[in-house]
Amino acid sequence: MCRLWRTTCVSLFMWLSIIPAYAQTVRKSADSAQVTGVLDRLLDALNGRDPAKFAAQFTEDADFVDARGAHVHGRKAIADMAEKQIKQHRTGSRARRLDVAVKSIRPDVAVAMSSLALADGHATAKSGRVLATFVMVKAGGQWRINVCEIATGPMAPGK
Repeated sequence: MCRLWRTTCVSLFMWLSIIPAYAQTVRKSADSAQVTGVLDRLLDALNGRDPAKFAAQFTEDADFVDARGAHVHGRKAIADMAEKQIKQHRTGSRARRLDVAVKSIRPDVAVAMSSLALADGHATAKSGRVLATFVMVKAGGQWRINVCEIATGPMAPGK
């Protein structure tokens, strides 16, 4: 009886020690999927030429730095910048996510890095790649972009 009790206690202790790690893994996985969802909505808005939907993925006090180094602060300024950029590019320009890596910093802060492929929509489409780095924050159960920086330059081939 004592041996059975000891085995039961050890098993129970092992399960109780595993549950928090499992719950944290599930939370990180769910958060990673939610962060990736924000990035997908951002690209959908860009490809759909919708500056309001694009800006809606950002926090009110967000910062955005484009590939030329231009910096804007605030959701309204990001919407204005997106509208200007969309007007300058031809219909048919497309961006797609090649990959994404999400790192949880705290339960309410994550960093996402994504390689994006860009095509300008011409018959002889010039393609390019950029690396987009995002600082994401979670407030009210929603992930939003707080900082976005776009960088160009030599990169490893995407998937």
